[in-house]
Amino acid sequence: DVLVPSMTIAWILAVPMFDVLSVTVRRLIEGRNPFFPARDHMHHRLLSIGWDTGKIVRYLTLMALASASIGIAGWLLGSPEWVLLLAYLVAWGVHMWILISGWRYLQVSSFTPSVEQTP
Repeated sequence: DVLVPSMTIAWILAVPMFDVLSVTVRRLIEGRNPFFPARDHMHHRLLSIGWDTGKIVRYLTLMALASASIGIAGWLLGSPEWVLLLAYLVAWGVHMWILISGWRYLQVSSFTPSVEQTP
């Protein structure tokens, strides 16, 4: 019998879990019902800055593969659960920081037209 540690599973499911946790926390901070449907999930936000569906799928797939790789590597290398948990919490904190701080930059830079100089 092979038992997969819980933090390995958490890393494998990190992308959807980060999305649900960040949406729930953001809605609670804003005083909104966390169970009310809205368009503030990661894929909706990426659509709103002009990403096409294919780019979003590639990005989320890459992030899911990267996070799963971290969890599986940690398991195979015998990393203690607390190390994987600490790394997970740091990754979620970075995710939240990007959503709160870096999001404004992405929105502005995605819609800023390029200025071409004509001779």
